[in-house]
Amino acid sequence: MSTIDNYITPNKLLCSVVGIKSNYENSSTLSKTFTRLRLIFTIISTVTLFIPQTLQIMINWGNINVLTGVGCVWLAVTMLMFKLFYVLLRRKKMENMYLIIRELWEVTSDPDEKQIYENTAWQAKIFTIIFCCVAFSNNVLFTGAAAMPWIKSYSRSVNETNIVRDLPFDIWYGFDVSTSPNYEIVFCWQTITALICNIAILGLDSTMMTMTLHICGQFKLIQNWFRKIGYKINEEQMINVQSTTQNVFLENVRSNIDRCIQHHQRMIEIANDMEDLINPIIFVQFVQSASVICLSGYAVTTVTYVRHWIKFSNYLMAMLIELAAWCWPGEVILQESGIIGDVVYLEIPWYKLPKSYQADLILVIIRSQKRCQITAAKFQTMSVEKFGHVLSTAASYFTLLRQLNGD
Repeated sequence: MSTIDNYITPNKLLCSVVGIKSNYENSSTLSKTFTRLRLIFTIISTVTLFIPQTLQIMINWGNINVLTGVGCVWLAVTMLMFKLFYVLLRRKKMENMYLIIRELWEVTSDPDEKQIYENTAWQAKIFTIIFCCVAFSNNVLFTGAAAMPWIKSYSRSVNETNIVRDLPFDIWYGFDVSTSPNYEIVFCWQTITALICNIAILGLDSTMMTMTLHICGQFKLIQNWFRKIGYKINEEQMINVQSTTQNVFLENVRSNIDRCIQHHQRMIEIANDMEDLINPIIFVQFVQSASVICLSGYAVTTVTYVRHWIKFSNYLMAMLIELAAWCWPGEVILQESGIIGDVVYLEIPWYKLPKSYQADLILVIIRSQKRCQITAAKFQTMSVEKFGHVLSTAASYFTLLRQLNGD
């Protein structure tokens, strides 16, 4: 039988690389030390990209072409810094939520019922892998776009001054990076730190997306439980006959309804806790995504070299997938938590049940009308519709930017 680790392995590996572990307290002293060192290196990597890029923006303020190319990466790094410090501040709650998700995996031992939320877990894993492939290709393309002209000019030129030395990221360090060995050291450092930052973004975003989808899988399970109750009632021919058999049957129905209600109430609480945990991150992400998509889209339309067009196009795709990683689970949890009421009303012959049973089912229907949701600081509900709104906002910013630049 499959375990939850079969589905969350990519998330665990990504978080572990950058020093974010769920079972931190149960680790050995040596393991804790290495975890802290990895986390410190991740923070240093982020800061060493953030500060020089900030200086580059300040120096080139007014040059839109430079600001768009640097700004789209700077915003992503800034967002990562916020996520890292936020997760560190709320590490205990993150760990508790992770443990709850693991516990929910064993809520049923029925293979058919387990398959319901395994399918959702599989979707989360596939999305994580796709996100990783696109994001890691950014590292390859940014590094390759900088290395190609250097390799070509180095192989053709006999004069050191004619060698083209581009860096993966346009950053101001305050010293000359166009001469050896400064160039080689900075190039390698940018490559390493960019990879670490990318892994951190992937680990945090995909883990939160995966946990949300695992909660959605539990709502699907509750729907299935209610459907089974309706199926059994429809099969029972003695529902209106006073007999010992009927009493036993009704007691069994009562037990199943109670199980569904209890698990439904628990999942609502867990979904609310998850929303409370991540809604500040989503708010900042929501604001940042429109700007990043706008800037990277503008960079795609203004670059002069094909290699730069390819890298910014791929970067734009990665930003769209990152936004989808927040909006898609928000849409799923909205739908699945609301469908429970429809299942109870349409697929359970409640009119055949005693009044007390009907009253409990009515309460489930009423509660399901207030669907669980993932919000951006309580202001906006994340959904597929909101994904479209962000793209529309980014397009408006893009148009304004082109007008400001006289395009």
